[in-house]
Amino acid sequence: MGRSLALLPFALLIAANPDVAGAGPGEAWALATRAEVAAPDGIAFTTVLVSLPDGTALLEQFHPEGDTRLLVDGGGRVFAGDGEGTWHSAEPEMADYVHGHDALRLFREAASEGRDPGTLVRPLPPALGGGEVRLTFAAPVPVLGHDLPTAAVFHHEGQAWRYRYTEVLPFVPAPGAPLPAAPAALAARLRDLAEIARVHARGLAAHRQGDLAMLLADEAPRGLVSGRGRLRETTSAETGAALGPYLATTTFARYEDVVPPRITVAADGSLAWLACEIEAEGVQEGPDGSAPLTFGYSWVELLARDGARWVRVGNAASARP
Repeated sequence: MGRSLALLPFALLIAANPDVAGAGPGEAWALATRAEVAAPDGIAFTTVLVSLPDGTALLEQFHPEGDTRLLVDGGGRVFAGDGEGTWHSAEPEMADYVHGHDALRLFREAASEGRDPGTLVRPLPPALGGGEVRLTFAAPVPVLGHDLPTAAVFHHEGQAWRYRYTEVLPFVPAPGAPLPAAPAALAARLRDLAEIARVHARGLAAHRQGDLAMLLADEAPRGLVSGRGRLRETTSAETGAALGPYLATTTFARYEDVVPPRITVAADGSLAWLACEIEAEGVQEGPDGSAPLTFGYSWVELLARDGARWVRVGNAASARP
């Protein structure tokens, strides 16, 4: 494992309840997170985690001294990857290690149980060093009606590992295609789910920022649109021509999900669909001046793999009455 001492404090969430995001009111979330980490030895590295409500999780850490890839399936089996697509069985206690990096689930679990999540103390399993880890959170931002931190510090034996979250993407795995059993295929599926969540998040951000180029970057050259009882084929150029003036004259104060988007990927990994419900508020400029703009929308979009990325190829949408 190499840098185990550097990463040890994060192995604190025992797998007694991997679905901590679902504890308390509301539905269980899957989470895709990315964090930039400052270790006490001065080395910086990146941690990427995709975790599902059933305990399935993929942890990938990109470190100057060597990368770490660990996978836990829904049955609790643990695998280590070599970065070349080969996975082999790993020690069972490494499931605790992977789940221990799911800090935002731990935070939400404490909040849902009425405990103060600002500072949490958890035992470290003896197999991973023992002792206690104190975890503090900071810099909360609203995410689907919850204030989730974007910074966390893990304190262990006088040392601190500082996480700065640059990506917090909740979603819900939708029905349609079961997860593959083979570890290489499962890891690829989890990466795909996270990337589709990113595509969706970029689309929302493009609206808030009025950035047409950002929005069109994830569009296929040709696609289908369904709405108001009609189906038509369109191109990304036509989409840009229609949306450009709209974005140029609209300033959104809010354009966001009100429920986690639902995502599923086809068994062969070539197609996927995402369903969402958003609400928006802003101001739109017109010939007679500015006017407030408020609406709700839901849509289902089809995505296709284009090499290493996912692009939108179809959309069916409806406005809230």
